[in-house]
Amino acid sequence: DLSGVSYISSTGVGSLLQCYQHIEQANGQLKLLKPSQSVSHIIKISRLESVFRMYDDEEKALKSFEQPPVAVVEDTSATDSKEK
Repeated sequence: DLSGVSYISSTGVGSLLQCYQHIEQANGQLKLLKPSQSVSHIIKISRLESVFRMYDDEEKALKSFEQPPVAVVEDTSATDSKEK
């Protein structure tokens, strides 16, 4: 629950990524509840919104753990077209 967090630095984002990696290795899931507008913005501009699932509603967040994790596939079409 990030409702009390108004700002996150690059170090904080790095810590979340480390937690995410450890949890994924243990076949778990990390989801962010109630990130502030500022924290959500940092996650989005860091292009990590596909890594961190964010929820404003605690009940929906908890129910999402009942579903299998969604595989994230990066779109490389923009990169491919630049290289040609």
